[in-house]
Amino acid sequence: MTATVIRGMENLFSKNRDSRFWYLGIRFDRADTAKELFVELENSIDLSETETHGEELDGTCALYLSLSGNDPDDITEQINEALEEDHYEYDYSHVYVIAGNNAYDGMDPHETVISNAYVLAELSLVGK
Repeated sequence: MTATVIRGMENLFSKNRDSRFWYLGIRFDRADTAKELFVELENSIDLSETETHGEELDGTCALYLSLSGNDPDDITEQINEALEEDHYEYDYSHVYVIAGNNAYDGMDPHETVISNAYVLAELSLVGK
């Protein structure tokens, strides 16, 4: 799977991120319409495979992402490296880089739960 940033690349540059955006992740979203940039996301719900109702988490689930630098090619490469580590198939319509001011490890491998998460950029994935 290969990612391309289609909206918000400048928001991913280290020099442009403020203290609200220390923790980053890749969020797979099933919604029909794309989210606007800098929209705060709802908290995720903790569901097992057999549950239909679960407990609200203190943040939004995402695939852990670490970004550094200000070069678009380097950032795209870092996003693609994070996606290579993922071993799950997600059902999604949109994919975002999200960020927030706090995070903790989720239950799944490579999962992070980001508190007060906002959409920084939208990705296009090829090869899903």
